Parts: sequence; C-alpha cells; structure tokens
Amino acid sequence: MKTQQKIKYLVLLSAYFGSRIVSLAAPGDENWDHSFGVPGANGIVAPMVVVGHTLYAGGRFSQIGGVEAANIAQWDGTNWSPLGLGVNGGVAAIVASGTDLFVAGGFNDAGGNNIAKWDGTNWWALGTGLDLYAYVLAVSGNKLFVGGFFTSAGGVAATNIAMWDGSSWTNLGGGVNSAVTTLAADGTNLFAGGYFSRAGSVAANNVAKWDGHEWSAMGVNAWTTNGGIAFLPPALELCCQDRALREYANLH
Repeated sequence: MKTQQKIKYLVLLSAYFGSRIVSLAAPGDENWDHSFGVPGANGIVAPMVVVGHTLYAGGRFSQIGGVEAANIAQWDGTNWSPLGLGVNGGVAAIVASGTDLFVAGGFNDAGGNNIAKWDGTNWWALGTGLDLYAYVLAVSGNKLFVGGFFTSAGGVAATNIAMWDGSSWTNLGGGVNSAVTTLAADGTNLFAGGYFSRAGSVAANNVAKWDGHEWSAMGVNAWTTNGGIAFLPPALELCCQDRALREYANLH
C-alpha cells in the first residue's frame, strides 16, 4: 500500500508541476501567453496570488525569468522582479490583505520565522513568527489565520493553527492535534482541513469549523483513505523537510 501511495503521489506531483515535462503541441496551445519567456523558473513554483495588476509567485527557486529571486517574485505583466532579498526557504502560502502581502513556509529571515509580511518595499516580522512550518494562510477582515505544523506563534502556545490580529498572536481554542494543510474563511467562520483527529476538545476527523469561540466537527476529510494519506499536498513537500511528518504521511 505504501508503494501504491508513493506512485500516486509522484503522478500527482508530475501533473501539478508539469512545467518540467515537454509535451507535443496540441490544439489550443496558441492561446498560452509566451510573455513569461524562457527560462521560466529554475525550481518549483506553487502558491500564486494576483493583487491588482501584479502576480506574486512563491515556491522553491533562485531564478525566474532570468532574474535572481529567492523563492518569491512579482510579475508586472512584462517583467519579473524580486521582493527585496526574498526568503531563504520554501514558500508554501501567499495571501494578500489590502496593500500587504503575507508569506508563509519554511524560512528564518525576511524579518521572521516561517511567516512574514511584505508591504511593497520592506519585509516585516509578525512577532517572533512560528517555531515550525506554516503551510497555509487565510484572511478574514483584519485577521490573518495560519495553519501548519507548529507548537507556538509569537511565543504563544498554539497547536498547528493560530490567528494574527495585526499586533499579536492568539491560540484558537487549543488548536488541532496534527498538521493543518488548508483553510477557508467566510467572515464569521474558519474552516480547517488537514491530518488531525481533534480540534480543541472535539473529536474531528481531518476537517473542523472554528466560529470564533469554539470548534465543531464536520465529518471525515476526503484526503484520507482507509486510515492512510491519499497524497501529500505540494505545500508540505515545499517547506517541510522534517522526517516526523513524512513518516506520519507514510511516505518515508
């Protein structure tokens, strides 16, 4: 079963990061925009977000479009350019809030540990950041939510999920008992998915809802199959080099 899971994961990665695969011309290829140009990026590009007329791309690369850029860059429609000195590790998530860009992953520079803010000119820390990896971000109003595989945020005990209000970090009801790999916010509610069995004091199989006060269960997450992990999301491969999570995902 482990071998089958590995094969399925590699097939999914190949499809997801197909930029390294040369394919024959096919009807519709003429509709692709060639302005990004060769050589593209020299590594994986995963999270992207558009703000106004600017595209921000993160991942694990050192050059993009022939421009030196450490794991994150911006495209203005014509040219690529770096965001300052970039970050010294993989970028797994990018989200915008107003004029600010929040970036998370596995790095320890750009002003913070594993999470930082770009204001268009400079990088800024969010407190002391996270003690381990961040995989996903979501914004609701003036609140930034981060999920991943960590035990503290800004020195506050926070198990795999936390909230930043612009000045301080908050624990969300005790967090969840293992990795958070996806988040969605609809204003009053935050939905979290990942590889966990409890959210706060509630039994919750891999997906749960936070209403601002408490956690509630929502059923079984489709990512699990017969008690095993169907595949490892690319964000985890980008920034998580820790063996514990790989073993947990049965991919070691």
